[in-house]
Amino acid sequence: MKDDVITRVLEAFKRLPGVGDRTARRFLFHLLERDRAVLSELAEALRELEKHAISCSICHIIDTVSPCSICSSHDREPIICVVSSSREAYAIEGTGTYKGKYHVLGGLISPVEGISPEDLFISDLKDRVINENIEEVIIALPSNTEGEITAHYVANTLQDTGVKITLLARGLSYGSDLEYTDPMTLERALNYRVPYERK
Repeated sequence: MKDDVITRVLEAFKRLPGVGDRTARRFLFHLLERDRAVLSELAEALRELEKHAISCSICHIIDTVSPCSICSSHDREPIICVVSSSREAYAIEGTGTYKGKYHVLGGLISPVEGISPEDLFISDLKDRVINENIEEVIIALPSNTEGEITAHYVANTLQDTGVKITLLARGLSYGSDLEYTDPMTLERALNYRVPYERK
């Protein structure tokens, strides 16, 4: 059974974060034994995703159109929420309370991993703040060393624009990932954000 399709699908599931042998088997056999309609839907959706998923040319969020639906909207407030990945933007969007725009950096500054500011989408953030008349930038990066370094760099980059810079309120525990934070905690963190203080 080494190279059969079942083994290949199990191995594919196991490459997803947090999915081990048991969870992969549970997913697979649920789809095969109980829900063939969902299996067909999932297969079709994944094919479409592979064909159409792209990075927005403005905010770098992953969507199926560029500019993305958020950047194309005229109803968004002149606020940019800076996140490290699309996962975090979708987590914040899922709260239903944030009505501003996003800017995905594409990672965090990490000297250990060789990721420098030039590897991230930081310079075009400054252009957006100026060109889109942004009133506030919310730095919504993970509460860890790389997140702190990146937040400091972003704030320094925007210093001469005069834009208001805020951080998410620290209801988020240090080291936590935004994508795994429950919606109520995210909503509170957004609502009670605090000014960014340069050290």
